[in-house]
Amino acid sequence: MKLNKISYKKEKKWEYNDLELKDINLIVGKNAAGKTRTLSSIVNLLNFIIQHLEKEFEILGEYKVEFEDNGTIYYYELNSCMENNSLKILKEILYNGDKEYLIRKNDGTGQIFSEQENKMLEFSIDTNIPAIFAKRDKLHHKVLDRIISWCQTNMYCKFGSELGKTKGLNERHLEDIYDYSFENAEQLVRNLKISLEKREYKEEFKEKLLKQMADLGYDIESIKFVKYANGVYGIALHEKDIKNNINQLEMSQGMFRAFSLITHSLINLYEHKVNLMVIDDIGEGLDYERATKLIKLIIENAQESGSQLLMATNDRHIMNKTPLKYWQVIKRENDKIKFYSYKNNKEIFDEFEFTGLSNFDFFSTEFYAENDK
Repeated sequence: MKLNKISYKKEKKWEYNDLELKDINLIVGKNAAGKTRTLSSIVNLLNFIIQHLEKEFEILGEYKVEFEDNGTIYYYELNSCMENNSLKILKEILYNGDKEYLIRKNDGTGQIFSEQENKMLEFSIDTNIPAIFAKRDKLHHKVLDRIISWCQTNMYCKFGSELGKTKGLNERHLEDIYDYSFENAEQLVRNLKISLEKREYKEEFKEKLLKQMADLGYDIESIKFVKYANGVYGIALHEKDIKNNINQLEMSQGMFRAFSLITHSLINLYEHKVNLMVIDDIGEGLDYERATKLIKLIIENAQESGSQLLMATNDRHIMNKTPLKYWQVIKRENDKIKFYSYKNNKEIFDEFEFTGLSNFDFFSTEFYAENDK
């Protein structure tokens, strides 16, 4: 399953229509154009569907989503507002062409299709809970279950954040962890330990991790887990020609962010645990050479793992090194967002290929918007 298309509107304050996603996507745009808000709106919806959203108001507005599952298209719509300081779902539907799977009203009542009984069943649930989650059932509602399972496997990385730099693994949890936690990419120590110590592919994984870090210019010879005074374990790396290990708190932000992102992308390559990886401000804080090599590696890992990749940047070097076929140029006009991609502006993208200019020129001259003039 993958996310094909999404539209979002929030109380006449901010909206975008028909963001069409491919397997690999790079949203490029100026500061304050709406890159982060777009990524957040997508992640918020997925987390709300699986009831992992901490702040209910972040889901307010109207969503229209298109999922694709082995060639079959499913349309999901959700509309919510705040009423008496509480979230209220006004509308929720799921359908495929003329076939309806879920119809939910603003009072929490509705109908849902049972594949087991081959008919629509009545239901009534709380008005602040998505029916797609509340009515999940592998026997009666297989379509809902597949969508929920897909939504559970998204990973959101803010490259400009710590990505787990100040988080360790408590000593009492060392021996009883056997599965991963990908929430916001903060559980690096936990996830790395599982791959290096509890998986059959651990040696191959380690070799590939060290190689990809070397490709970025970080010549690491070994990875260790070290215990701090407070009983928390962290990571220590030993770089070639440097006498002492460097623990995660001492690493530069750029080095640690790259290590965390590469680690998680490789875990997914072996485990296929993440169906959608979302990375905001990819490459931030890295020099030109490392930033461009990093995005190349992340794209290659995503393609090999079969995951859908959605990234955002305003870095000219990353733009120049990322093929235009992956681009989604975001342009903001007041409260409305418009996207330009190879999919919806093929002639313009193809025409630019013959100019001999750089990818960044395509962005800076607004060549992508030629049809708007």
